[in-house]
Amino acid sequence: MNLVERENQQHAEDFLGPTEAGIFTWVVESNLIFGDTLVASLFGLDPRQTVRGLPFESYFARVHEEDRAETKRLIKQAILDGQSYHAEHRLMDASGAYRWSVAMGRCFQNENSMPLFFSGIVYPIDQLGEASHEAQVDGS
Repeated sequence: MNLVERENQQHAEDFLGPTEAGIFTWVVESNLIFGDTLVASLFGLDPRQTVRGLPFESYFARVHEEDRAETKRLIKQAILDGQSYHAEHRLMDASGAYRWSVAMGRCFQNENSMPLFFSGIVYPIDQLGEASHEAQVDGS
């Protein structure tokens, strides 16, 4: 990709938001989540602070109120059983708009089954998320 193509892609991402997955790691004991700049963009957080680590609550506050209970339940379950985590939810970006996203990851435990790290990815699924949500509402 040449410089012009990279600049055009960056302008498109600035306008539309991230279009690929962001990576995060939550150090459970310290309660700090470290994310890349794509994670920062999806959650509407400062990129420099996100890379250096922010408390779990900084991220969770950006999850749409209607999605918080289920998101929290899925996170707790992944911490307890060490199985994979998968959740669709709406996240508030820096402009205050909500975007559908999906997060996938796993909580890694030590030999005593104590949670150490929760790592994964998060990426936007705006159109898919809206269609999925509408299908669930229509089908209920």
